[in-house]
Amino acid sequence: MTDWQLALVGVGISLVLQMLVASKWKLDRRLSLTGSILSSVVAAVPFMYFYQAVQAGLLSALGVAGQVGLAGILSATMTAIAFYRDPERVPPSGDNLVVAAADGVVTFVKTVDDQSAPLVRKSGRDYTLAELVGTDVVKEPVHVIAIEMNLFDVHVNRCPLGGRVKSITSIVGGYLSLGRDEAPFTNARVATLIENHALWTVVVQIASRLVRRVDCFLRVDEDVAAGQRLGVIRFGSLVVVILPRLEHLRIEVTPGERVWAGATVMARYDLTADAR
Repeated sequence: MTDWQLALVGVGISLVLQMLVASKWKLDRRLSLTGSILSSVVAAVPFMYFYQAVQAGLLSALGVAGQVGLAGILSATMTAIAFYRDPERVPPSGDNLVVAAADGVVTFVKTVDDQSAPLVRKSGRDYTLAELVGTDVVKEPVHVIAIEMNLFDVHVNRCPLGGRVKSITSIVGGYLSLGRDEAPFTNARVATLIENHALWTVVVQIASRLVRRVDCFLRVDEDVAAGQRLGVIRFGSLVVVILPRLEHLRIEVTPGERVWAGATVMARYDLTADAR
């Protein structure tokens, strides 16, 4: 095979492997394809000189393996750069807004009558809202909004509304894959309750199989603004936002919609109403 053919083989193998990984981890296809092409082509450049210098079949095969490995390293580096970014966000104007707590895709919007009502049923067992939150702060009908983040999303979470931090609850748990329905109820997580005179919300940051650290930047009795940094989850996970089901509250997101922390309006409410 010529040096060009060997390089193209390496590019092809790199693309296939990287897209398989992207599919497994539910990464954005367009971004994944762009990054895979870029890393695969860049990795091929130095190996062109290697293929020109060697003629032996074994060395050529080792060169292709090295090219694929280099492409993987470049792709992982670009993913890490994307993962650790923390851009400034300007919340939309208006004091009656609830903004997204995380970057990602809304996976579900559910209405639950009370904390004992099942959110998920798995293997004959019901998992309730009380188990998700880990406390008894939720005592009324609520909206439950889940936002799933992938490795390309900004992983800094933000406060959905302005108010005072009433409680922060760290819940010990495991690190199951979020592909399992029971994972949000059994994995390690942190639940933060924020309340103002008109509304309250609970933000639950949930760990996953790759996530071994969930950080909350806030403290109890701290006054926060909508869009302020709340915390961070490492390496893709799930954030759940719980809001009371009130006449003066209107949910404005739907499943499948992409949202941005501190920027996307998730709900609107009446400032003149009481929180509870």
